[in-house]
Amino acid sequence: MNHIFTTVSFIILLVCGTSVKADPIIGQVQGVSITKSQVKGSNDDEKAASLTALFINPVIESYLIIHKKEWAPTEDQIDSFTVGINRCINANDDLKKIPQMILNDIRPIAEMIIEHNNAQKFIYTKHGGGRILFQQAGEEAFDATLNLILFLEKKGKFEFLNDTDRNLALRYWTTQEHHSRLHVKENQDQLFNTDSIFKNCP
Repeated sequence: MNHIFTTVSFIILLVCGTSVKADPIIGQVQGVSITKSQVKGSNDDEKAASLTALFINPVIESYLIIHKKEWAPTEDQIDSFTVGINRCINANDDLKKIPQMILNDIRPIAEMIIEHNNAQKFIYTKHGGGRILFQQAGEEAFDATLNLILFLEKKGKFEFLNDTDRNLALRYWTTQEHHSRLHVKENQDQLFNTDSIFKNCP
């Protein structure tokens, strides 16, 4: 499939001439061409973020949607997490200052957190485990996500026409420094365990 896409892109360039050369194709995502003008940013950091958003995020999202039955939150998970959040709020005077409008909408927040957690656990389990990256939004299956990306690339879900763009798009997982936030969790039972969020609550 990859060589067919490259050949078609080359033919389009030959036939269309300068009008295409002004905005050259740099790759494809799920069969849709991506052009140079779609990449935003004035430096490598900004371009890397843009390339990741254009090439990597859509294929991971599509993959997770296809497999959602395997990781979707259950009602019991959401209910339990909602109870935990409310318990922490009631036990903490500072948290009680949270606007009531937000407190009335805790369940959707719980569902969003559980979705992230379950999806990351699914990727971790299915694509080789490895190191975990700790972020404010929760734990990330760092090495497993890179394995998934390379798996999707091999499947032809996306393709870069030059290594420079590819290296920038993958930089977050390959060369970017994450320091002490990146490590292997020894206790596998505690991986992506949302109950640990409430361990300091009464």
